[in-house]
Amino acid sequence: MRRRSTVVTGLGIVSAAGHGVDAVWRSIGSGTSGLKPLTLFPSFRYRAVPVGQVEGFTRPMNGMFHTRG
Repeated sequence: MRRRSTVVTGLGIVSAAGHGVDAVWRSIGSGTSGLKPLTLFPSFRYRAVPVGQVEGFTRPMNGMFHTRG
């Protein structure tokens, strides 16, 4: 059986704690989790549940991530 190699060419993060490695590290360093009440769409059933929603992010376009304002 032939061995396969894995090559990591970069690191990117889109999460509730931030967009990009630097923003996420700042959140981790300051103790910010990114969890909060759901606000991106109406959800009367789950108001009291904190969620890790990703804000200000749109779908990848041409392989690049774009954020809103």
